[in-house]
Amino acid sequence: MYLRLAAFILVAVVAALASRETADASLTISGTVFEDNDHDGVRDPGEPGMCCWRVEFWRSGELITSTSSGHDGAYTFLLGPGGYTITLVHTRDALGPCVDSFGGLSPLRLDDCLGPSEVDWPVTTDDSVDGEITDQPVTIDFGVREPDAAMVLGIALLNDGYPPVGTPVEAYVGAQQCGAATITRTGPGAHTFELLVLGEGEIAGCARAGKPVDLRVAGVSDTSVYLFNPGVRFTVLHHILAIPDHAWFWSQEAAMPGTSIDSVVMALVDGKACGDATVVGSTVFGSPVVGFIRLTVPSEAVEPGCGHAGAEVRFEVSGEPTGTVLPWGTAVQYADLHLPEAVVKGDLDCSTAIEATDALHILRWVAGLPRLVPDICPTLYDVDCGGSPESVDALYVLRWVASLEVSLPAGCGPIGRSGP
Repeated sequence: MYLRLAAFILVAVVAALASRETADASLTISGTVFEDNDHDGVRDPGEPGMCCWRVEFWRSGELITSTSSGHDGAYTFLLGPGGYTITLVHTRDALGPCVDSFGGLSPLRLDDCLGPSEVDWPVTTDDSVDGEITDQPVTIDFGVREPDAAMVLGIALLNDGYPPVGTPVEAYVGAQQCGAATITRTGPGAHTFELLVLGEGEIAGCARAGKPVDLRVAGVSDTSVYLFNPGVRFTVLHHILAIPDHAWFWSQEAAMPGTSIDSVVMALVDGKACGDATVVGSTVFGSPVVGFIRLTVPSEAVEPGCGHAGAEVRFEVSGEPTGTVLPWGTAVQYADLHLPEAVVKGDLDCSTAIEATDALHILRWVAGLPRLVPDICPTLYDVDCGGSPESVDALYVLRWVASLEVSLPAGCGPIGRSGP
């Protein structure tokens, strides 16, 4: 994708061009891409070489070959004789951000190093160098000026979900548009947009270093703050949270007591159900976790009686209240959901009473038969904390039901009360 920037300055100096062509020898083409600070087209002392710019040789509209400048700005390759058009493009190589989460349920998850950008920095101008490459070694130096621009990439959220592919992403300073792109993929796991933001050096009235820029998705402004930091050599990682009327919650627990896949998590504001999510499974560094990626709670402007400034959001898991309380706000928040410890040890079927049927559940476990216990319950089959469910655990339950003495190991927690 080529995006022309008028303020890029490209000067190519072609030296040692002879007049005689040859049809057989390969020619050495070399040179340097350097930062032309004074814009005179000549490399002066103190003007450094520039890495990661791609030199392209074209003939009749077809790319013949290309190579990239090294860390010192130098490049070299072989080319057959003939007439070529030479252009220069900044690829940024693999300078994108690298975030190693390796899975998980964060809605803003980046699974691995992003690698090369999919948007090239063009420096091609209408006066690209045309010349007859002859049998003599050719030196072509490129003097370039970095643009007043920045590349921003990340994940975009829009209201209560992820925007579909093709949704416009724009940058504004006041009424002046300073960049435009589209959503290229959707959902967590990799960046969903790459946006070139231009500074006032490119377009009058655009971004200034250190000043905020209004990033928009489908015309909806980002609720977080992006400050313009120009420079093409490194990418800025910034997630656009275009969620002015929604609070977005997510959760990820390696051990969320009482919660299993397909459990339903409900969000309540002043007792009113304002959003829900279904628990799913994932892994983090190879370890299983359960939780949810998206539980959105709309504002009262969207759903009367729901979110507003100062409101508290409470959570239930399959009808069981948790002890988690979070403020409503237009942001992405982590919800640490644990059922309260009032669930009674020994009440394996969550019937609110310890019965002989609870002992039956343990015996079925020991026998390898299907358990008939709701997934929402913390299934404390190992009543005596012996390390595994055994028939003796069922005996402890039966003794408690019969009002007989139950002596469990110290530290295991008494039966009839919350578990250890």
